Amino acid sequence: MTKFNFLFLAAVLSLAMGSTVAMADTDKRVSTTTQGYKSATGNKQPKVFEADSDLQKKAPRSKKTPKSINKNGQVFWIYDAYGLLNFDEDGDGFHHNFSVVFDADVEPGFAYVYADMYLSLEGGPWNHYFSTEDFSIEGSTDLDEYEVATELNSGYPRGYYDVLIELIDADTGELVAVVDSVDFAGLAALPLEDSERDSVGLTVVSHGHGGGGSLAVLLGLLVLAGASRRWI
Repeated sequence: MTKFNFLFLAAVLSLAMGSTVAMADTDKRVSTTTQGYKSATGNKQPKVFEADSDLQKKAPRSKKTPKSINKNGQVFWIYDAYGLLNFDEDGDGFHHNFSVVFDADVEPGFAYVYADMYLSLEGGPWNHYFSTEDFSIEGSTDLDEYEVATELNSGYPRGYYDVLIELIDADTGELVAVVDSVDFAGLAALPLEDSERDSVGLTVVSHGHGGGGSLAVLLGLLVLAGASRRWI
């Protein structure tokens, strides 16, 4: 190997390693979300949400059961929950926009609640990705089904994601119900990726945790290095 090729390859390796570190340090999870009752067709305003990287749940699920009683003697549960896949720009089967619909119920009377929502990438920790506004639920009707539509902007590698929903009593702050992919198959293995990866003409080698793009660059430059050797 000539001195030129040796220096070239050393520079390539340094660049690729530096790119991988930079991606790991700066690739924040950002999404844009609209929310509201599923029956409402308008008045859903988008909200940009940057996930807190420190807010995780390492356990596979909360110890709270899907149904529980609050301090006021009301019983809460989530009757149904499922995910919907909306947009797949590059046609590879992984979507950057999805919705989660859930029907929270309470007996007796009505209550104000909100939901903390989490995503788990292929068995990894539960990462918080959105908290809804307070909304009211009443009895066991499905007229208060709530929909959270999310566009993953950045920081979400291509893969299969499970969803976890924690229902919080807005008046007391109590965790009153939890469901995830164990309870509802519609919350399991959603094929997702962020919009930066879901682009026509963009091929991402990485699967799961990023950094693969740098590997692709490295391999490409190594090929160029081999070609340059033949011409020196």
